[in-house]
Amino acid sequence: PSAAPEERDGAPEEAGRRIPIEEEEDDEDDEEARQAAALAMKERGTEAMRRGDLDEAVARYGESLEIFETTAARNNRCLALLKLERWEEAVRDATGVIAIEPRNPKAWFRRGLAHRGLGDRAAAVRDLGKVLEIEPANKLAKQELDKTKRTTRQTLDFAPPPAPTPPTQPPPPPVVETVVDAPPPPPPQTSSTCQ
Repeated sequence: PSAAPEERDGAPEEAGRRIPIEEEEDDEDDEEARQAAALAMKERGTEAMRRGDLDEAVARYGESLEIFETTAARNNRCLALLKLERWEEAVRDATGVIAIEPRNPKAWFRRGLAHRGLGDRAAAVRDLGKVLEIEPANKLAKQELDKTKRTTRQTLDFAPPPAPTPPTQPPPPPVVETVVDAPPPPPPQTSSTCQ
């Protein structure tokens, strides 16, 4: 009589002989295939960027990220989002890169520009300053930091006063009182003193 296969330590056995499980190898092959597919999609995004098709680039980088998360694809999508002036999304992507690679100067730089685009000058100055902590000789970061600081000072020093807000309702008309049947005023008095 033949015995049914048994499992010991997670590996099935047939007739006293172990059958190796190849799941780990399959997982590694799967991951390599996903990485290759993600890289191919990222390259399609980069080609779209070179052509100036920013919406296509954002879509391809997004597909790459869905297949396999990489900071390179996220950082590249952030750049495309910046060029499209989609500031909030760019901040999110740059922040995602920074969470994984806290010393990534491109991510700090791009997040700084996105913060400036949103009007958050303090955050922009902080992020651009961080680039210079990581790469003190980064000329572009220095230029953008100086530009952001100048813009901030101009906004603070030379901002026009706020426009007066119009009233919500017109003021009531003035009240004019009229007296009916009043006696006439007395005649003016003159003095008749001669000198």
